[in-house]
Amino acid sequence: MPADYDEGTPERLLVTFLTGWQARSYGQMARCLPGIRDQHYVNRKAGDLRERYAWRPLRSFELIAVRDEALAVTVITARLVIEEGSSDQDVTRDFQLINEDAAGNATVRGKPGSWWVLYTAVA
Repeated sequence: MPADYDEGTPERLLVTFLTGWQARSYGQMARCLPGIRDQHYVNRKAGDLRERYAWRPLRSFELIAVRDEALAVTVITARLVIEEGSSDQDVTRDFQLINEDAAGNATVRGKPGSWWVLYTAVA
């Protein structure tokens, strides 16, 4: 659950995205992506996410590694169990998260007025 992770961390953002996928809450997923401050973008992106993810339900996930690769970049490796037709697929994926300011520029983690966004996701 997102509440299990500290506020303002990349782990919490990724868990928010993945629990949104499990709940089929595509708006929740969209708010984790770049452009989250624009509600029109969130609505449009939620529709795109529904098309990409609705036919592949996420059964479970586990964060297995967190790597801070730069002052504003974190890569999190997660194990996902995804329903594919009549069977489940166990896959491992890397997710890149970037800490951004209001202008969409990468900025040092923890800077006031900045937040994490998810740049890579499972398709």
